[in-house]
Order: sequence, then structure tokens, then C-alpha cells
Amino acid sequence: PMKMTENQSQPFASYLNRPIFLRLPEVASLTTMGESTILAWEVTGKFPKAVRISPGKRVWRTSDVEQWVNGLGEGGTI
Repeated sequence: PMKMTENQSQPFASYLNRPIFLRLPEVASLTTMGESTILAWEVTGKFPKAVRISPGKRVWRTSDVEQWVNGLGEGGTI
């Protein structure tokens, strides 16, 4: 859970004017998908593209992952 400061009624992240990034294990946990599936689906376009923040570091924007989840059909299948 996100920590809130004394005067905040919302999580700190909601006050940021930049995307919030998720690492692969976090994306896997949020989507209940395996890491290898996420990486494979990213290559084929079935999952949002990661952002490369350094040569060995990739992250996903929280908003992209949320949009992908919200775009799933009622049956929850791709």
C-alpha cells in the first residue's frame, strides 16, 4: 500500500505529474500473468510496450497497463 502524508487524502502517486512505472514482477503480479508471457505478448503487440530507461532496465507505465486491463472483453480474454 502507498503511504500518505498527513495532509493527503489520496496516495502520493496521484499528485505526480508524470507516469508511474512498474517493473516486470509488478506487472506480472497485477495482471496475474507470467513474466515470460508478458515479454512474449509485448513482442507480438498483445501487451503494451515497455519503456527502456537504461540498456538493461525496462518498465511499463501504470496507465498503459491499466488501459490494457480495462480494454479486456467482458469474458476477460484476449
